Amino acid sequence: MATKGKAKLVAIVDDDDSMRSALAGLLKAVGLATQAFASAEEFIKSGQQHQTACLIADIRMPGMSGLELQAH
Repeated sequence: MATKGKAKLVAIVDDDDSMRSALAGLLKAVGLATQAFASAEEFIKSGQQHQTACLIADIRMPGMSGLELQAH
């Protein structure tokens, strides 16, 4: 489902701050819109699911794992 007028974004979900920062910096350097989240729950609460074209999620995180997030 495309959103008119808004660029799709790459969502990064990882509990490791340095990994989130590194991935966001790399993706922004090649011109991709990104948003980083410290947990799966934070991503869900953000309401960004419909604007997300690609989800990069850590498999092992406290709380909901990346695999559980994908299933959600």
